Amino acid sequence: MLFSILFIAILCFLALFAPYISPNDPFVQRLDKQFLSPCREYPLGTDEFGRCIFFQE
Repeated sequence: MLFSILFIAILCFLALFAPYISPNDPFVQRLDKQFLSPCREYPLGTDEFGRCIFFQE
């Protein structure tokens, strides 16, 4: 019971603060930032279109 409540609370927290947790739009193409290595702005780097890999669906 406690695990279920904690799980739901974590999901609600993530849903409320999603814009702050993942500030990069995964659909915006930034051709000047292709194939970047992992950094603070892009935790897993970027793909061939400059999209953030970490926040892609």
